[in-house]
Amino acid sequence: MFLNGEMNRSQRNAIRRLRSLAVILEDTHIDKERSIPLISKAITSQKHIRRRDSTERNIATRLDSFKLSMGGKPHLHSADLFENFSPVQLERQKWVPTLPYSLSSNCIKIKEIEIPDLIQKDENKLKELLPNTFGRPCIEITRDESKNSENSDHALRVGIVLSGGPAPGGHNVICGVYDFIKNHHPDSQLFGFLGGLDGLFKSTYKVISDELMDRFRNQGGFDMLWSGRGRINGEQDLERVEKVCEQLQLHGLIVIGGDGSNSNAALIADYMAKKNKNFCIVGVPKTIDGDLKNPAIEVSFGFDTAARTYAECVGNLCSDICTSQNVYHFVRVMGRSASHLALEVALQTRPNIVFIAEEVEQEGITLFEIVKNIVDLMEERSKMGKMYGIILIPEGLIEFIPEMKILIQELNEILDKLKYEGSECDQEASPDDFDKKICSCLSESSAKIWEYLPENIREQLLLDREATGQIQVAKIATERLLILLVEAELHRRHGTSFYYDFEHGQTKETISDQVEISNKSNGSILMPFGFTMMHHYLGYEGRCAMPSNFDSNYCYALGHCAGALVYKGMNGYLAVIRGLEGNPLSWQACGISITRIMEVKKSRQDGQCYAAVTRQLVDLNGPLFKLLKQVRDIWKFQDLYRATGPLQFEGPCSETIPYIVRTPELQDLLCGEDASVTDTDINIVQANNGGGKRGVFNRIQGTLSSLQLYRTTYRPPLPLLLTHLKARCKPTTQYNLSDPLIKRQITTCYPHLCNSNHFYCQEAQLDISSEEPNVGLRIGVLLMSRQAPGIANVVWGLYHRLKMVRGRCLGFYGVKGFLQGKHITLTEKDVDLLPNQGGSELIGRTYTECLVSKENLEKARKVCESLHLDGLVLCGSAFGMTQGAILAEYFLQNNCNTKVVGVPATASNNLANDLVEACVGFDSSTKLYASLIGNVLTDAASMPKYWHFIRLMGRQPSNEVLECALQTHPNVVIIAEEYGAADKTLVHIVEDVADVICKRAEFGKNFGTVLIPDALLSHLPDMKILISEINELRRFAEEHSEMKLFISEMMSLGHSDHPTLSDHTNSQEKSSRVDVADNKSSAANQEHSPADSFDGSKYSSKMTPWSLALFKSLPRFIRREILSLDVDSAFSAIETEALLVLMIKKELKKRKQDNRYNGNFQPFTHFFGYQGRSAMPSQFDAKLGYALGHFASIVVESGLTGHLCSIRGLCGDVSDWRMTAIPFNCLMKIVPSNDETHPELPSNIPTIPSSEVDLKGKAYRWLKIVQEHWAMQDRFCNPGPIQFDGAAANFYFRTLHEQQSEYYEMLKHVQNYAELVRETCTFGVNESFLKTAFVTLNGLLNLRYRDGSLLSSLPDIGPIILQMKSHSGMLNNPTGQGEAIEPIVGELSNKAPSNLHTSKYISQSNLHMAQSICPGVEEGPWNKTK
Repeated sequence: MFLNGEMNRSQRNAIRRLRSLAVILEDTHIDKERSIPLISKAITSQKHIRRRDSTERNIATRLDSFKLSMGGKPHLHSADLFENFSPVQLERQKWVPTLPYSLSSNCIKIKEIEIPDLIQKDENKLKELLPNTFGRPCIEITRDESKNSENSDHALRVGIVLSGGPAPGGHNVICGVYDFIKNHHPDSQLFGFLGGLDGLFKSTYKVISDELMDRFRNQGGFDMLWSGRGRINGEQDLERVEKVCEQLQLHGLIVIGGDGSNSNAALIADYMAKKNKNFCIVGVPKTIDGDLKNPAIEVSFGFDTAARTYAECVGNLCSDICTSQNVYHFVRVMGRSASHLALEVALQTRPNIVFIAEEVEQEGITLFEIVKNIVDLMEERSKMGKMYGIILIPEGLIEFIPEMKILIQELNEILDKLKYEGSECDQEASPDDFDKKICSCLSESSAKIWEYLPENIREQLLLDREATGQIQVAKIATERLLILLVEAELHRRHGTSFYYDFEHGQTKETISDQVEISNKSNGSILMPFGFTMMHHYLGYEGRCAMPSNFDSNYCYALGHCAGALVYKGMNGYLAVIRGLEGNPLSWQACGISITRIMEVKKSRQDGQCYAAVTRQLVDLNGPLFKLLKQVRDIWKFQDLYRATGPLQFEGPCSETIPYIVRTPELQDLLCGEDASVTDTDINIVQANNGGGKRGVFNRIQGTLSSLQLYRTTYRPPLPLLLTHLKARCKPTTQYNLSDPLIKRQITTCYPHLCNSNHFYCQEAQLDISSEEPNVGLRIGVLLMSRQAPGIANVVWGLYHRLKMVRGRCLGFYGVKGFLQGKHITLTEKDVDLLPNQGGSELIGRTYTECLVSKENLEKARKVCESLHLDGLVLCGSAFGMTQGAILAEYFLQNNCNTKVVGVPATASNNLANDLVEACVGFDSSTKLYASLIGNVLTDAASMPKYWHFIRLMGRQPSNEVLECALQTHPNVVIIAEEYGAADKTLVHIVEDVADVICKRAEFGKNFGTVLIPDALLSHLPDMKILISEINELRRFAEEHSEMKLFISEMMSLGHSDHPTLSDHTNSQEKSSRVDVADNKSSAANQEHSPADSFDGSKYSSKMTPWSLALFKSLPRFIRREILSLDVDSAFSAIETEALLVLMIKKELKKRKQDNRYNGNFQPFTHFFGYQGRSAMPSQFDAKLGYALGHFASIVVESGLTGHLCSIRGLCGDVSDWRMTAIPFNCLMKIVPSNDETHPELPSNIPTIPSSEVDLKGKAYRWLKIVQEHWAMQDRFCNPGPIQFDGAAANFYFRTLHEQQSEYYEMLKHVQNYAELVRETCTFGVNESFLKTAFVTLNGLLNLRYRDGSLLSSLPDIGPIILQMKSHSGMLNNPTGQGEAIEPIVGELSNKAPSNLHTSKYISQSNLHMAQSICPGVEEGPWNKTK
């Protein structure tokens, strides 16, 4: 501790004070410290401040930090559970946007300017409709250099309205206005009207204060004032606006909105000018759709943030399919009628197909042609061996398809007519009757399309409409429609199916067998069974995200510009910022008359003309679309995918500008800056299909985004020990199972594995005496399950360690490739683009293949021996590690020298337990999900009329849901393990959610969020029984080649051939009273030939009555999903969120009839899964994966097999991490459900179970504490996107903190205390203190190492107890007791053993004293079964 053994007087005094037992035990009185208020503690500490030397300060710091940790250390990486702002949000509140130089002072002037190419439409008609504001010139706001300060003789009173759908950056517009008028005059006031124009009409507002404004700086959403979709419907509304403005004595009103909202602003402005009011109306262009872009408006605010949020999700899907290569993702992107967002996202990510709605309309492309183009692409790619792809669809595509556009127009007219006649809301009409009535009113061609559309698409076309009365095109699931049509077309070409003949407008049946597609290089491929199709909708996740730096600067400047226009009295103007491609300091502040961007339209209802802001669609002659046309044919077949990564607030990638503002170069959309390498690089991509490819997918450096390239330069820090060549694993702790039955079963099934490790954990240590690893060490790496963020860093870390020891790393292409010996020997070139990237593009992943069969085990042994592998590293989940244990046992049994080592890598964190703190990938995926959930929560608070049901991917456990809930604070959190432990059913869940909805409705809150785990149904007893029975029937049908018969019968149970979603909510009671046998027989006769006919109950009759009734009650789409379940998809394929919505609708309808519910229920469903499992890894996962890769090699170098790599102390700094190798057999249990979940495993074999949510754990207990509070009090919180720079880059997930931080802090300080005791207990220490230390430490060590034989050691003090008992007077005399204790203690070591027990002779006072010093085993962090 002291250099050269020299100490000054203060140092010696410090050591002398530490030799007092009172100082050491001072920590037992920390409860007094907790009770002192923080302010008084700060004052008290100030009184005793003094300068300390280094030695004394070091000792005191160790003691004080322990008190702090024991007093309750908060998780500084997420929001307090009762607060609304995350650390990222709080940090963003402090961020100061850059203001253009022209707006940086109140000394401003205006001048008229001309904007090139800004053409006025319908000049004469607009002059008639808006005569008082039409024809005003464009202006520019500049700084008046002739003045030093503006004469602020009066305060400004300004109103502000948020109108239409939310967009990122809206709060910064308000900030800009607020700061401008406050700088103008400190007494200026800003009035925020609540709920859009409706709040203006009703004069419901709040006066914005400094404190309120500071809470929302640089925040997403419109939740400060809420938004609304109100509109001006006549003179009466204008008069109401005038009255409110006069009452509040406003100088101006600022309307933030899109085309419709600014059209309303133009009407109000013209009315005020007509009335000669000294009052001005100013508009601000807002829409993420981008449809306000014109020669004056370069981009509307919010577009950049939304596009980057969607691009992150699409880019992650691109990384995902590069790994899995068996999925076509159909992605619909928000954008209403314009395709600007779809075009921007496509240029950022490079999908295989992107449809531009404007092109579809101009070229007259029909629905059949769209489907044909997709199927043709799939067939061509299948010939290249590519059974995957990305298809991007704009939200409004369906209304641009010629026949669909006509259909939508006719539906709008029919619905308007029915509404006028008062028959639209006829509650007596059944859904079928209403559907027939609609069909009868359509034209012949539209009626054919209507009959062809799937039922859920038809229902979406009839949902509630926009304020304009038009159909909400945004609610039409175009991506689902295209999947259904593509599937039908594939079956029409290559299989047996009913399909729609577009050319003749009728349904036909094809009975052709599977058709082989010729392929010169690969023989033949059977379609369409080589891939699956998945649908995604990206909408609400992006429109309330935290604004990017670009949008934050842009919106703040727009606010200042709008404030300046109000100050200058520019009525009827729109705030505009130009020159966005340059530095924000040089941006140009302008104002244009709203009428300059307006046109005249005719009302659909009465044919009258009205003025409206022109909605700008994608310019098919513009530079961006021309670039797309040049590259899209290359994108179709050459996979130039790009992952843009999460939006960054700090670092070199935080100041990017969208392509809509700064047009990219052609090479930027292909293979990089060097155009000369484009053709070569494309040839490399083509090599993915042939023998020349290295890895599952060959990434080209030129296709990487700027953030991807930046991340390749980051090298995670390592614990120093992992960098040493002589690091080895040494045995530390023997893990003894308390259950003898489990231990016996483990030793029986894994005898060689148990004999090799004897249940000893191994810790990495520096072994100076060991020899360096042999040159030529060969280790293979294999991903045993689904991809997870950080897998690439595991491979990278393993490669680097092997490079240090001059070994070689072999990557296998999943289990299938491993059994065939297909591998890649990694080189420096292979790993150049690997660091810190998402997915597992180099080595791929494992699907349904399994190692546990004897045949596969023998193949694995032969592969390892033929390649001379010294070790095999298996990355994966719990089931993957179980396979690793079986493989290790087989290798030991057959004298195979390959060492099997596991690495916990799964986004579901299902290997986390007492010995494994975290799995690689969990931190990244939950951060991404939490970011998207936070955006949705902000959206729910911004437009408070929707209920959002969000399902998270996660297989069995609810770990993702628990973590994301603690990060975001939703209203309802469903933990599957909780309902499963209570043996509750789906009905109980529906009732619980409905209770919250009804209770919130009583307070006028018809909005909220519900978080749902992926495998919820698998935990419910009734659903588990149903799935088990269905699986048995499916196996029987497969064995007898009757799958077609089985599916047909099961799908015909209890429902008509074409039920709607609405039918389900009204037909469950009816279905129980209907004899379904006839229906099933008729359905079977219709669908099968006589040879295939059956009695209608061959399979259903084998089900139990309760399972049959449950299956009948399920909607048709849920039944189809249950019947199509497989091992890989499991319960992930079931849309549980949609099922819950249907059941809750029915429950609420019943409650409304009973007058127990009076609210309005408008649900939206979301599924977040594939967007997260191949995301760019967070700093935490990057460091964890890289370290585990190094450690896996060290485990093999140490000659260990059958061990799982684990790192402890993850709550601390990397330098404090401790590496431990845990025997697989120490993690095993006997799981009864293995036979069902993993039938390939032998019966009753011990396995490593999937770690589920611990219902007694701290994280879950915190959730239960706050859940009732969240249900009513909206504590919505947005943790923001993953960050790679700044303080947020080092955040780790909440459940790790709750479960491990206290243990880590106590362990760290106990080790410090042990060091202090060692330093204190030297010659010269007080004998009494030494005795106390000896007894205490002896007891602790006995408790740790002899816990199984404590009773046998107790007789040692038997004679002493007899002596105490014989001196009854001593026992009865409290004063004498204290005198006798010291000699008794002194004789402990000299007394002979005895057979008497002492526990019943311990007095209560002595027991209490002992417990106060040493907590009971049940209370301490060391309570583990060992």
